[in-house]
Amino acid sequence: MKRPITYYFLHPALICFYAFMFFTACDDSFLERLEPETIYPPVPGKNGLITISQLKSESVVISWVKAESKTTPQEELTYSVYQSDKNNIKTIDEMLDNGVIILNWTKTRTNFKVTKLISATTYYFNILVKDTFGHMASYAMISVTTVNEKYIYMYSAGKHDGNLITSSSNINESARNQADALCRDAVSPSLGCSLSNIHAFISIDKNDAVSNFPVNHQLPADFEIGGQTGIRIASSWSDLLGQAELFATLKQADIASSFWWSGSDIHGDFIADSSCNSWTSNSNKANGQHGAHNETSIDWLSSKSVEENDTMNNVVDEMDLKSDEKKQGRNCNNQLQVLCICWP
Repeated sequence: MKRPITYYFLHPALICFYAFMFFTACDDSFLERLEPETIYPPVPGKNGLITISQLKSESVVISWVKAESKTTPQEELTYSVYQSDKNNIKTIDEMLDNGVIILNWTKTRTNFKVTKLISATTYYFNILVKDTFGHMASYAMISVTTVNEKYIYMYSAGKHDGNLITSSSNINESARNQADALCRDAVSPSLGCSLSNIHAFISIDKNDAVSNFPVNHQLPADFEIGGQTGIRIASSWSDLLGQAELFATLKQADIASSFWWSGSDIHGDFIADSSCNSWTSNSNKANGQHGAHNETSIDWLSSKSVEENDTMNNVVDEMDLKSDEKKQGRNCNNQLQVLCICWP
């Protein structure tokens, strides 16, 4: 009995060459007979993770890690990128039935720039990898929402006490610069915000108040404002600052889950005696005006509310104040959220 000849790890082109020279015509049925009984489809890299970068209003770069295969050298695996405007390209069959091919069977690429997209629109992307026997595997579908060209994002940089001068080496740096630095560190690259358009949403002094942002920071006052998930809270800067009630609370818009430092009255103007000494003090004898995460009325920016579990120790120490001298706000040693805004 002759020993069977196995061609499993030869390239199909070589198999066809030898088949033509010595045996029979090379067709699909011949190759199928030579395939192993056990099918080993490619294994997508990093469990099929697809990442995004350089997100803009009309384009995005998607990247992936090369797959591996038991039957095909890694450099011979090929990849196709699929796009859809619906959540319907999770599997191989769904991609073939519903997806639009935007990159067709490439060996060398591990990233691709998608262009000609529409601003503020959600798209879905997935990738197929194929070995030399035609076996395919699917990466994990992702959704991407392109940048809204006329949208100001609001988000939290985490909790902080009333002293925003966070580094002794930068003691002479302004509270504005350091507060803005907190926001730059916390911003999501997926928002596509310009670094020069990232600022802490807080009034620092009378010349650097939230109400002055359109002048001081060239903020586009006609842009909508909302959270990173696309939930709007106001249709313009003037509506945000007391001209109308918010569309949703900051908590509902996934912006803030608790109270936050404001330093502002209901119109975004600076409150000098409620600013933790222009945000340079964390003393329990100083106070800072806070904003609310759970209000839509014009008081959201200059709240009188406290948490259910707050005691009067969390507000200004009333023992040192006469009844007609009571002030709003929180002791500056409290940890409240610092909110941020940014735009493309």
